[in-house]
Amino acid sequence: MEKSGFVIFQRLNYSKTNIHYGLESLSANELESFHSIAHTFGYSKVIKKGWFLTAFDSPNISSNFNSPVNFDELHLLGVVLISKLIIKKKNLILNLGGMYSSQINFPVPIPIAGLLWKPDVKWNIDIGFPKLTVNYQVSSSTSLGENLFEEWEN
Repeated sequence: MEKSGFVIFQRLNYSKTNIHYGLESLSANELESFHSIAHTFGYSKVIKKGWFLTAFDSPNISSNFNSPVNFDELHLLGVVLISKLIIKKKNLILNLGGMYSSQINFPVPIPIAGLLWKPDVKWNIDIGFPKLTVNYQVSSSTSLGENLFEEWEN
């Protein structure tokens, strides 16, 4: 929905991963198939002079669903960004903000600082802290990419 300079967006993602280790033990059977379901709900608004605010949350469940879901299989990602297109001709966007993820081993917000570069409609390159992401859109339904994210141990 778009109205008066703001956008509300949502996305539902589902993925299934099949793993075959070639082992015939009970633990291998429990690890054969994982399902991941995430719902993202967000808001983006122009604030002033080319700056805009984006915030979203994305609860996720990742499980084999062979037993009752436990708390470790539930995850939350929340992000707040302030962004500005700094070089329009080169599609270069500055992002500043913070994120919270329950998948990191300590419950504190993490600062975000980065540059998003879109050299054309198929490529997205996001360079910054805490991640580096490179994506290529092969077709309207397929993208290839790499997301490098540092995980901290406590």
